[in-house]
Amino acid sequence: MKPLFDNLGTIAGFIHAIVTFIVLFQLKGLFFTLGCLFVFPVFALFPIWAYFLWGYSNPILWTTTLTLIVGQLVMSVYKDDE
Repeated sequence: MKPLFDNLGTIAGFIHAIVTFIVLFQLKGLFFTLGCLFVFPVFALFPIWAYFLWGYSNPILWTTTLTLIVGQLVMSVYKDDE
């Protein structure tokens, strides 16, 4: 079960990073996007702060963010089993 959640988290992470990069690039431009890349919480939590600051909501971003959170919780439970 652990490899399933590990692979699912990896795929969700890649999708989240790609879609976040594309959306930030379209909304604010290259320099703002590159600045956000170097501040990890800003990039990782993009769906949350973009919703409150700009009213931007994307179902793919919300799905990948929730998948990453659930995957991390499951991996922390399996980490204790090792």
